[in-house]
Amino acid sequence: MPEDTSGSPFIIELKDYLNPWLYSYGFGLRTMMLGYYMKFDLAWPVENYKVRDPRVYVTLGFDF
Repeated sequence: MPEDTSGSPFIIELKDYLNPWLYSYGFGLRTMMLGYYMKFDLAWPVENYKVRDPRVYVTLGFDF
């Protein structure tokens, strides 16, 4: 184990490095029901430049 010379009590060990650019692409539907905004989205996330399986997102709340 390397010697800690920085004076910090924390040691960080990276096991899996992920690209910090996280994004997804897809499409969605926005509507208002009973006074609430509802959002239905289908998106393909991209992690480490690889497209993953599609994910479904359902959101109930305020419009952005």
